[in-house]
Amino acid sequence: MTMVRVKICGIRRVEDALAAIACGADFIGIVLAPSRRRVPLEVARDILATCRREAPGSWAAVGVFADMPLEEVRRAVEVCGFDVVQLCGGEDRDYCLSVGRPVFRAVHIPVDSGVRVVVGRPGEYGAERLVLDARVPGLYGGTGVRFPWEFARAFAEGNLVAGGLTPENVGEAVRTLGPWGVDVSSGVERDGWKDPHLMRAFVEAARSVR
Repeated sequence: MTMVRVKICGIRRVEDALAAIACGADFIGIVLAPSRRRVPLEVARDILATCRREAPGSWAAVGVFADMPLEEVRRAVEVCGFDVVQLCGGEDRDYCLSVGRPVFRAVHIPVDSGVRVVVGRPGEYGAERLVLDARVPGLYGGTGVRFPWEFARAFAEGNLVAGGLTPENVGEAVRTLGPWGVDVSSGVERDGWKDPHLMRAFVEAARSVR
């Protein structure tokens, strides 16, 4: 099994982005979708510019969007230089294919154990990877809610798993699902902000599984 990739999402401050990179995160996610973690475009631009200057490396920047006009997303990509676009709303395949960057497409899994869903391959969504997250009405992600992992065993390979992951349970998630990557936001926060100790513990726990 190859080493799992780690995405730390909901970055709002440059010090948090630098700490995530120092911890070994492969992706740092900045939210421009409606969310309490949303940052203005100019803040996202400045965070990434500082990181690229002070912490160059193999990490990639992910811009997180939902139900926004395509031209707004394209402009944000141009201004900030996002390497990947994550789409979390009702965007269709044509929209995904028109972004101009590799797409991570969020697919929301019901938390009700009696409801099952069928998830297609990323290409069916016009995406490079899927992000399997919990379905919480009115919210696009970052909820800290976990969906039943048994629902995702059949389609986690090659994709990212999100939703309620923490340093304590991410190792179990990797062992159970064998995903390409894991995605965390609230699970590495303390008092509403990213905590460098929790981020490091998360990355180490995710990578401890072979």
